[in-house]
Amino acid sequence: MFCSVEAYVFTTLMTAKMYSLTWLNVDHYVAVRKPERYNVMMSSTRSLCWIVFSWIVAVSFCCPPLFSFQSAVFNKATSICMIDTKQQVAYMLTAGVLVSIPSLFAMGVTSAYLFTSSFKKRLQFYEKVYVELCSRPRNYHITCIMCLAFTIAWFPFVIINLVVKQAFQTQVNDFLQFFACWLGISTSFSQFFILIIWSADFRLHFLEVCQLPSWCKPCNRQSDTDSRDINIITIPKKR
Repeated sequence: MFCSVEAYVFTTLMTAKMYSLTWLNVDHYVAVRKPERYNVMMSSTRSLCWIVFSWIVAVSFCCPPLFSFQSAVFNKATSICMIDTKQQVAYMLTAGVLVSIPSLFAMGVTSAYLFTSSFKKRLQFYEKVYVELCSRPRNYHITCIMCLAFTIAWFPFVIINLVVKQAFQTQVNDFLQFFACWLGISTSFSQFFILIIWSADFRLHFLEVCQLPSWCKPCNRQSDTDSRDINIITIPKKR
């Protein structure tokens, strides 16, 4: 039973993470392309609905094959419990396509916008008009990099399990399976390093968190956190 719960939690978290990255990409896409309509299109209510929807999809995807508590197996190659796809290949393929394709398609469309001439014009627009929110395009790039890292990291694992093992019925080296699985899991930690390298605001606030507690600092020293642009989405005033 514990193995089934582990497989359930593992698949749920990975699915929810994929949808969360998709929503971040869509959020930045709307913020950069239509800043004047952002508060209407991406209101807090709609964002909350998307979060709830993401978790419902993730939980629903995992529940059916685990109701019997016999569809999860301990994979010695990867050292973690996984859903046994051999018992319900049709369900896993159908549900996997329905869950992943819309998310990956949204990632692709929103990421492709970064390489268009329209986005280059938006860069000039932010530099001249929305100066106080000029970090939005850069944060858009960072989110795109995280989505790309997530997709590339999980691609070998998907190919090995769906194409090599299922379609061709070929045995795969244990080390290769271990490497492919944990490469995908490592994306949860790689985002921290992506933000450290690419985001100046993240580095600044991370250093602030690592400093002494506020009660150790002089009382007359005020934090300059409020003066920094941390990409809070608001409707800015034109110059």
